Amino acid sequence: MFDKHPFHPDAPAQGEAPPPHNIEAEQALLGAMLADNDAFTVVDGLVSPRDFFEPFHQRLFKTIGDEIRHGRLAEPSLLAQYFLIDPAFQQFGGLSYMLDLLDKAPPSNRADQYAKAVRSVALRRDVVRIAKDIAHRAQNDAQADGGQMMADLERDILAVRTGK
Repeated sequence: MFDKHPFHPDAPAQGEAPPPHNIEAEQALLGAMLADNDAFTVVDGLVSPRDFFEPFHQRLFKTIGDEIRHGRLAEPSLLAQYFLIDPAFQQFGGLSYMLDLLDKAPPSNRADQYAKAVRSVALRRDVVRIAKDIAHRAQNDAQADGGQMMADLERDILAVRTGK
């Protein structure tokens, strides 16, 4: 959808696969909400800011939601004021990036499908993170109790599943 994607702070080391992400779905969801603020009410609860891979998209989603919850219009020229000193906003192209999101937005009645795609990829990132953490502990902590590690794994998976 877009060519612009500045360096991501969680980019993998050279040779490593990047964490699961779908920038295009994030952009489509944000664009749909900018085109029709009512789309936010449909996706609120399906997806949260932390589900977005791109940190700027996290901040934009949160700001859109905050504006709509306060009964204000969330559209690019009004939202831009919140991001004037945000370096990522400038890297993406400033107001023109948000206008591109709006211009290339899919129909707002599909926002829930994009929200589900963003959430699904976020869950996959959580699975990767949990699996790496537990594997690292199992491999490197000779004092770790296997039963406790299993309990920790179950707790972490339950926390992800319930959104905590």
